[in-house]
Amino acid sequence: KEVFFHFSAFEGDPTDLDLSDEVEFTYARKTNKVSAENIKKVPRGTVAPEEILPGLLDGRIVRCMRIINPDQDEYPGLVQHGVGEDDDGPKETYPYGITSLADKKDFLQTGDFVKFQVAVTKGSRVKRATRIAAVRKFERAK
Repeated sequence: KEVFFHFSAFEGDPTDLDLSDEVEFTYARKTNKVSAENIKKVPRGTVAPEEILPGLLDGRIVRCMRIINPDQDEYPGLVQHGVGEDDDGPKETYPYGITSLADKKDFLQTGDFVKFQVAVTKGSRVKRATRIAAVRKFERAK
């Protein structure tokens, strides 16, 4: 699960942290927002591995990450599958965070159409969206 934290909450040199490093932490709630404290780096392989399910899904962002909208309480964004014009099936929703984005510089907004895959944590079977890429329509000027 991705949770907001400030580098000052890391017990060690923050320059030693890299994106996708495994850590342990305690949850803290301040003004209705959850963040991580007492963050410690743990050896790779400590956190349960994920399985990426085959297939690319179409979806729409129904809640952006808190980094985009600081007023929301939850850190992760939500992407909903089954929102296409021809899709009358169930509308399943998956959480996502910065590590879920195919392009880490692409901050998705509510309403953006995306393509993504589903990752399942082995053991707990918790699902999340991953490898999320925006579907952009480009028009040429005349």
